[in-house]
Order: sequence, then structure tokens, then C-alpha cells
Amino acid sequence: MGQVLEEPSDSSLKPIDILEALMDAGAKGLGMTEVTQRTGLNKSTVHRLLLALAKREYVLRDEATKRYKLGYKVLQFANAYRSDTNVKELIHPYLVRLSEQLGETVHLMQQDGTHCVFADKIDSPHDIGLLSYIGKRSLMHYSAGGKVILAHLTKEERDRIIAEVGLPRLTQHTITEREVLEYELQNVIVEGFAWNRMEDREDIIGIAAPVFGPTGKLLYAISVAGPAYRFTLDIARQATIVLKDSVRAISERLGYLPGEN
Repeated sequence: MGQVLEEPSDSSLKPIDILEALMDAGAKGLGMTEVTQRTGLNKSTVHRLLLALAKREYVLRDEATKRYKLGYKVLQFANAYRSDTNVKELIHPYLVRLSEQLGETVHLMQQDGTHCVFADKIDSPHDIGLLSYIGKRSLMHYSAGGKVILAHLTKEERDRIIAEVGLPRLTQHTITEREVLEYELQNVIVEGFAWNRMEDREDIIGIAAPVFGPTGKLLYAISVAGPAYRFTLDIARQATIVLKDSVRAISERLGYLPGEN
């Protein structure tokens, strides 16, 4: 009898078989033998495909246990990146590292209708920090994170938001003129970060930069802020280098490929 050939589609589905097996296994993951047993694929095929998937970060290998689990890059499929909890868990260590590197308070911010909201926070290691908290909402035009969000909305979306909430003044530095705000938001796009120059409080300076998802859509803004006597404009500008490197690494981890969206 002649050799029985697989259907042409079988080969293309083998990586999916592996991903589905790992998905069913959950957080504990699977060893290579277990992947082989669950998929019915031979060991050499499983080994080759796991290496390829790991190289592209669709699969992660725990070097201590030799077990495999799904990588965060699969978040780009089926809109899985919208699972806020998973994404925040991925981002949290980056926030911790930023606070350690820069010595100031770090916030993860996202849009909440006409406002922005603090989705996560790492307190400054200093005794004097910021009186903010997770879940706090604020208008967007006077915070660095809010400006990042506004800058990545369409003009029509900004028009709608500003028509509803206005541009109220909190300090003498708050931007309250639409033309000035639009100029500032253009600079956010060009420079890749936003400023808060004592605009919501007279004694606070902040910077923020964008985190993008796989499609190039803005997901979050990450801000760094501190007392103006310590986190001066000069120090803050130097800190933008570290901040931009961090958000770039997070975005790439989430599947964002600059220049391909």
C-alpha cells in the first residue's frame, strides 16, 4: 500500500494545535513530552515548532522547569490584548523598574470617556511623593498622561470632549486656550512624549509617553511625576530618554511593530 499523505491543511494547523494545547494548560504550562501527547505530533515536529514560536515570543520557555506556556505576543490575536488584566500584569514590572530608575512616582493611565484614569501606580521611594491613587479620574488637558491620550485622538474626538468638559484652569500654568493646546499636542506626536509643567498643581512636574497595541492604537500612557524642587524641568527632560525606551519595549512586547501599522 502507498503511504497515506496528510491533508495539505494539516501542516499549517500544527502550530495552532500547539498553541491550543498550551492555552488549555493554563499558567502551569506543559513540558515537551506533554505537548507531544496532547497534540499527537511527533517529538521532532513539536521541538521545531516550539523553537520557532518561542523565537517570535508566541511561546515562553521557563528555563528552570523546561516547561512552555503562551507568550504575551498572542495578545494580538482575536483582540486578546483587550484583556486589561493580562496587559496590566505585563506592564506592571516595567512601571516598578521605571520608578526605581528615576526615583519618582509612575502612573499607568488610560482614557475613561472624557477623562483619564490612573490604572496603576508605583509610589516614589522618597518620603515625599504624590497624593494620587489607582482609580482617580481627571481631565486630560492638564496632565502629561492626559495630553498623550488627547494627542492620539482625532480632532473630532477632541472637539467633542472639550465641548463637553471645557479647559478649566487649575493653576496659572494650565493651558486654557484651544490653539495653544493643539500646538502642544502636535509636539507630543513629534517628540514622543508630553509635559505637565505645574499645570494641575503648582509644585508638580511630569512627563508621559504612549504605549501602543499591535494595530498601532494607543492603549495607555505612562507618566513619571515628582515635586518640582526635585524633579526639575532639566531632570525631567533627561528622564524622557529612559521613559521612551521603556514604553517602546512595552509596546513591542505587546506586538506593536513601528512602521508596519
